[in-house]
Amino acid sequence: MIGELSLLSSSVFSPAPYKEYTLKYTEKEIERITALRGQNKTFPEIAAILNRTPTGVRRYAERNHITIQPDSHNYIKVAFVNDFHIPFHDKILLDLFYEFLAYFKPDKIFLIGDLLDCYSLSFFDKDPTRLGRFQDELDIANNVLNELYRLCPDIEFWEGNHEARLTRHLKKNPQLYGLRCLEWESLLFLKERKIKFHSYADPPFGFHNFRIHHGNIVRKWSGFTAKGNQEKYGGCGITGHSHRGGQFIKRNMAGWDGWWDNMCMCRLDPEWKDFPDWLQGWSVAYFTRKDLFHLEQIPVIDHKFLFHGRLFGK
Repeated sequence: MIGELSLLSSSVFSPAPYKEYTLKYTEKEIERITALRGQNKTFPEIAAILNRTPTGVRRYAERNHITIQPDSHNYIKVAFVNDFHIPFHDKILLDLFYEFLAYFKPDKIFLIGDLLDCYSLSFFDKDPTRLGRFQDELDIANNVLNELYRLCPDIEFWEGNHEARLTRHLKKNPQLYGLRCLEWESLLFLKERKIKFHSYADPPFGFHNFRIHHGNIVRKWSGFTAKGNQEKYGGCGITGHSHRGGQFIKRNMAGWDGWWDNMCMCRLDPEWKDFPDWLQGWSVAYFTRKDLFHLEQIPVIDHKFLFHGRLFGK
């Protein structure tokens, strides 16, 4: 891990002569090493507590089989995904995403908006044959949530601008506004699944100082939307909404900031737009306890993508 490597290279933990590796550890130290490894402490952290060197502690632990399980939460693995626009989602892409989640095994999934299109609630011109299908959207969305919950039960849900169509529709029909059965938490059984809900009207949510929001900015080129969000909100974060993907990194005397524009899970042939400049895919990130993070965007081209040397898709 980056965090552990950076600590090992620090001058505070300079390498010790080989003779320390042969020194005996007291019973209390042995118990302490075992307990700290069970708490997912790194070797440099244990060495600092015991006033030993990281290399010495590591070699002793390895020699005596004091280990922790791989991927045991020295960092948190998360997946960011958005803009399914059910029922206009790409079904093949969705199956690929399920396959990827089973392989990646994230600790959290952030659904950052527009899971549903809410087509019949739109004020734009609509295909009359598609009206009255809102229940179909809800049924498909609940099936998707069931499968995502099976693969990773820790999910957070962001309302996007398309889900916000429901709120706007209810405000135009005040006799229905305020009914809890018509709120997203009820329609998608979020509370029953223990899925946290974030309103479209809420400011970006901070996770390990990383801001998350569906977004309301769309710029012309890939990465320009990320720049617009960074200028608007500051810091580091990710949004959906534009369907393009991209990143913007800025460094100054105060440090560096990065913002990412996530891709989409919908089809690339919408009825209302000719050959849109969209990109399918999602993003993953690793967060350490000390707020260091690494984010990777995973573009899916013609239902195929590579991740860490493995090819997904046919």
